[in-house]
Amino acid sequence: MVMNQPTDDPGELLPIYDEGGMLLGQKPRGAVHRDGDWHWCFDCWIIAHDAADRPAVLLQQRSLGKDTWPGRWDISAAGHYRPGETLAEGVRELAEELGVEAQPEQLIRLGVRVAVTRQVTATGTIIDREFQDTYFLHDERALCDYSPYPDEVMGLAHLPVAAGRALLTGATESLTLPGLATGENGRWLAAQHELTARSFIPAVDSYLLKVLALAERALKGERRLYI
Repeated sequence: MVMNQPTDDPGELLPIYDEGGMLLGQKPRGAVHRDGDWHWCFDCWIIAHDAADRPAVLLQQRSLGKDTWPGRWDISAAGHYRPGETLAEGVRELAEELGVEAQPEQLIRLGVRVAVTRQVTATGTIIDREFQDTYFLHDERALCDYSPYPDEVMGLAHLPVAAGRALLTGATESLTLPGLATGENGRWLAAQHELTARSFIPAVDSYLLKVLALAERALKGERRLYI
């Protein structure tokens, strides 16, 4: 695939559901986002301690070739469930996007988040209605030990819990995070990322603030956690 071209196949078939989660059938991905059909996704936040030993979550910056929210900072790894897929296949997103091989039993389940976003693009309006199976994965590897796929990811950084909370609540206006960024020929280079509260995908439910609070508790050993 070529950078700055859409990396998501608009013809990929996705199962679609009603608002209560009952299966209705299948549609191409592009039509699902055009029509605002409900669909299920796998969302996994990697939690760890950053280089300064602070509790943190791993953020990825979405490739400019993504059809939804290109260039925004987002969850560590996520993807749509295809027809017939379950969690066992969902964890493939960790390998495909970050080079992380994980097993379902390693994940910490947080429950299901219901999310709706609307985005106006040059080619039309995208209405994204998702049931998000949400998980944590505790992985203490250094940033340089990830193998992000450049057609999906253009940057990586650990977001410390306290610093992220200050940014998202308006206590600070911006935050500089050390991390990785794609260079020429898909090579990964050390970088300094400047983030503001507008760097993330918008959410009316304070999603990232909730994730940061839960990550801090999970890293202390708690397991009964719900999004």
